[in-house]
Amino acid sequence: MEKKELNPKNIREIVHPGYIRERMKQLGLKQVDLVNMTGADKTNINAWVNGTRTLSQPVKAMFFYLFEYIEISGTKVSS
Repeated sequence: MEKKELNPKNIREIVHPGYIRERMKQLGLKQVDLVNMTGADKTNINAWVNGTRTLSQPVKAMFFYLFEYIEISGTKVSS
């Protein structure tokens, strides 16, 4: 995945359902992990990941920074 310069204005362009699925795959995450880490309802996580619910700017930021944190910190996720 190509790294773009970290700029909050780019987040709305970078984060989309395909990005979320790709980052989940790269980081070994399941939807249940996102539920546990964010506190978001599993129905919302599923809808965002599958593209059936629009990603608001705050939700895009949540996913972007969560994935960055996991990657940078080396956090190990266990379902």
